[in-house]
Amino acid sequence: MTSVKGWIEEKIKNEYIRYFEYNEFSEITEIGNGSFGVVNKAILANTGLVALKIIINKNSNELNEANDEIVKELKLLREVDYHPKINRCLGITKDSKNYILVMEYANEGNLRDFLNKKFTSLKWSDQIQMALDITSGLKFLHSKEIIHRDLHSKNILVNNGKLLIADLGLSKKLAEVTTNSLGNRKGMNEYIDPQCFKDRKYKKDKKSDIYSLGVLLWEISSGRPPFSDCIRGLIDYYVKKGDREDTIEGTPPKYKDLYQQCWDDEPKSRPNIGEVHEILSQLITIDPRSLQPNIHNIDDKSNSKVNDNDDLNISSDFSINTSAVPFIKFLPIIKEIENIFEEITELVKAAEHNKRTCKILKNRVGAAVRDLGEDRKEFFNNKNYSCLQDLSDTITRIKKFISEISQMKSLIKHIKVKNIEETFKKLCEEFDSYIKVLSFSIDVKTADELGQLKADQDDITKVSLTNWALLYIFIYMSIKINYIVF
Repeated sequence: MTSVKGWIEEKIKNEYIRYFEYNEFSEITEIGNGSFGVVNKAILANTGLVALKIIINKNSNELNEANDEIVKELKLLREVDYHPKINRCLGITKDSKNYILVMEYANEGNLRDFLNKKFTSLKWSDQIQMALDITSGLKFLHSKEIIHRDLHSKNILVNNGKLLIADLGLSKKLAEVTTNSLGNRKGMNEYIDPQCFKDRKYKKDKKSDIYSLGVLLWEISSGRPPFSDCIRGLIDYYVKKGDREDTIEGTPPKYKDLYQQCWDDEPKSRPNIGEVHEILSQLITIDPRSLQPNIHNIDDKSNSKVNDNDDLNISSDFSINTSAVPFIKFLPIIKEIENIFEEITELVKAAEHNKRTCKILKNRVGAAVRDLGEDRKEFFNNKNYSCLQDLSDTITRIKKFISEISQMKSLIKHIKVKNIEETFKKLCEEFDSYIKVLSFSIDVKTADELGQLKADQDDITKVSLTNWALLYIFIYMSIKINYIVF
């Protein structure tokens, strides 16, 4: 087991987690409960509203299973909280009794509350965008081999109309998942994979999250919780025997087909997250009510075999892949990428370290911005719209990476947590994969880039050795002076 308090103090000390003094918060008010304790909202000086999530009492037993889970959640948050569809962890604080996570505040509450208040004013385009927000966040988690294991409408937050996946308290790396039936049944029965009720040894995986996602997609279409007219104690029975909610009248056929595939009783018949994301990205660009049923069936085994590790395998018959999309739909994403590039440019100008590496990444993003400015009517289609959203997420992560490796204070933290070369290569590979799909022209020489990366790392090593040498000389002189005086 892990000593969570010792782990937290160590991570605060080496700046793995940002620390806030508790007196920086004001107007603290309780708003709910998380997986480990009370959640408050507060005003953070020079920042605004934040959420304060109590995770552990400072006087509690140091070593127990719950505390071990807290450490795992904190590690997962640090790994994924920079994604725009994941509720961000800003840092940590502590009062006289508790350690407290400082989280991004969602000003419209959770999805359940949001639907209660706003459902009647939502258009289908709004609802599909909401479904796409959740799916984008889950797609990112699955790309990191993380399964959430507790997706439901109270664990989805709404901030300025955008949905964020929250509460990773039950999330696990796939390699850590056990066959513990009690752990598999934690959560809300309406959203739990029916296999968990049928087989005590069933091991939750990505397809379990897909089942929960399907229920969420139905909930977004209906505005009400699943099985809301059933006795709560019998919900697991209904789910186990295959009962599902009825389709809401007026639901676009393709949207209905999608969530029904997601909540299929047989995990192998459910789509993977990439397929769900692809279909929703296509639906968002056209009038959902105009879609015809049965154009595409993601469970048509004569066309493809569903596999979590496969690339997207969308049938060529699904012709909306290449259908035209109005430029106005692309404009917000293009503007967002241009704004991020401007921020990257300023970061590179101010860089103290890894200047070559930062410049390489800036040039890649700049080339993409340049190609976005070209007038190509054939570019504006469904496939490129979806890919451009993914590219924007990657560029956001590139900006964060540059910010971390360009300044000494954050660089020290970054070196301890990640390997710079490994992260650089991964970001470049991800970036290049989207550039290839978008048919952008970027001329890069990988060997030259790696050479410049190594030169930056050699510079950092020299600086580190120099600093240690100066520290040694300072200590030596201090001892010598003290010896002479006394």
